[in-house]
Amino acid sequence: MSFLRLKIATKLPIIMVGLAVLAIVATGLIAAMESEGALEHSAKEEMRAVAAGRHHELHTYLRSMKNEAKILSDNETVIDALTAFEKGWAAIAGDPTKSLQKTYIQDNPHPKGQKDKLVDPGTGSEYARAHKKYHKWFRELQETRGYYDVFLVNHKGQVVYSVFKEKDFATNVETGRYADSGLGRVTQRLEKNFTDGNIVFEDFAPYAPSGGKPAGFIAAPIFDKANEKHGFLVFQMPIDRITAATEQEVGMGDTGEAFLVGQDHLMRTDSRFDEESSVLRVEVRSEAVTRALNGEKGVFVGPNYEGDRAIIAYRPQEFLGTTWALLAQKNMAEVDEPVAALERDILIAGIIIAVVIAAIGIGIGVDYAIHIGERFVEERDGGREPIAALTRTVQGTGGALLASAATTAAGFGVLALALVPSLQRFGFITAVAISYAFLASVLVLPSLLTVWERLGGDTTA
Repeated sequence: MSFLRLKIATKLPIIMVGLAVLAIVATGLIAAMESEGALEHSAKEEMRAVAAGRHHELHTYLRSMKNEAKILSDNETVIDALTAFEKGWAAIAGDPTKSLQKTYIQDNPHPKGQKDKLVDPGTGSEYARAHKKYHKWFRELQETRGYYDVFLVNHKGQVVYSVFKEKDFATNVETGRYADSGLGRVTQRLEKNFTDGNIVFEDFAPYAPSGGKPAGFIAAPIFDKANEKHGFLVFQMPIDRITAATEQEVGMGDTGEAFLVGQDHLMRTDSRFDEESSVLRVEVRSEAVTRALNGEKGVFVGPNYEGDRAIIAYRPQEFLGTTWALLAQKNMAEVDEPVAALERDILIAGIIIAVVIAAIGIGIGVDYAIHIGERFVEERDGGREPIAALTRTVQGTGGALLASAATTAAGFGVLALALVPSLQRFGFITAVAISYAFLASVLVLPSLLTVWERLGGDTTA
């Protein structure tokens, strides 16, 4: 049976219930859209907070490294050690570079990467005595603070001591083959402004003595006990410690991460999703990086370095004249996951509510319409004109229908006081649907019956 062939007493409730269902669907869609906006705003604030937190941790760690370089460069042990290693260097007959590298690298019984384990080579030389006396102290400093290496460089640029004993040990970083390396540049820059308290940093770059691995350096001036220029204390900075300050997974979900990017748009810390090191290997060219390197900070939605749509918070991270970009990001697909689940829940709840309200609305609407329709037919059969019949119909049944609608709507409407929001909405919408059914029965249906009769329709249909 088509909708057009249904009785008017049935059509009207169906139409009213249909409108109620549309209202439910529209309400659900609006709620989902508002939830999506709220989640995006929350995620933006979360990433902004992550970036601020990582910035603070990095600033604290880098500042502690700077302060440590300043304090240790004034330490008597460091000053005395540089003096002792210089004397040992000067006492070596022949080429000190070849002699020291042969003793501490080539003839070192420990394998590559563990040359620092040799404390006393047993040569009895003045240098060997100095090394035996001070090496444990510097090695403990290197291990405790997590530095890759610690160097003592004299005022002539000679690396008179290092903990790790790589190929830069015993070379000259002002005139030798590593003059253009990070270690060479940091000492040469400090040489130009050799003043107390001046700490110089050289950004990460591939470093040949460490097998081409990324290395950054921080240097502080050492003055002797006569307050004369003596040399340099240099730390080869640890990437893992800096990465640890940005790579924390707490609160980052499945796709979130934070990292540093340099002026060359290459990462300065490792990505938590990369199995191999990302430092100086992964390029990040994005609007966020450009803004951060220009000194700006903020958060927006845009493509990340892998091309995925993400929420990206950015801000500059400055250290001793070097500016990096600090980014914290999370993919929008993960941010929107709760919205998708919410949409499914709203759809299911909407269908259930619509079915229940439809059953109630149609049932009550049909009942009300039958009362009005049957009474109208009786009045017309009694010989009354249409207007008089409608007047008698509404006066005769309107009061009873009003009482019925009021009590039924109130019964469902009391659910609006429930603590559960879904029950509140169900009670409210059901009460509204019942009220609409009553109003449609006493206001709309009589008019439709009159129009139907004037068009020659059968009011009993």
